[in-house]
Amino acid sequence: KATLLAHLADGRLGWAVQAAEDETILQMRAEQLEILHSALAGRRSERFALADRLARKPEALPDLLKTWLSWWRDLTLLSQRRGQAISLTLTNVDEVSRMEPLAATWREQQILASLNQTNQALWQLERNANTRLALENLLLVYPIPELV
Repeated sequence: KATLLAHLADGRLGWAVQAAEDETILQMRAEQLEILHSALAGRRSERFALADRLARKPEALPDLLKTWLSWWRDLTLLSQRRGQAISLTLTNVDEVSRMEPLAATWREQQILASLNQTNQALWQLERNANTRLALENLLLVYPIPELV
């Protein structure tokens, strides 16, 4: 847990102490990542339904999208590492086992587009864009799972 907090804190000692004392901070992050994983596993219709649900709580979106942004950043690093060890630069060290198969499966273009679109959605929402439209656009950019 200390290693995870150190990576997530990104040099913010006060945040690390607060997160160590308040379990709800890591619980909220886990919930945010589960929403992302369900979005990534879902087909288009499920993603539209998710965008609708998320748009009903716009006050939660900045934190949600910042968590997703850090996840996509880490996935980008994993996809571009070319066999090099990069564990010290990752933020979401507890997600590596979920990210590595995706980094190996998805093209770098898809991952970078997802990272950029997440950042763009955050920017749009900070400027009072239509919440549902920004989320739908975001989730449509994310790679669709392959049919098995």
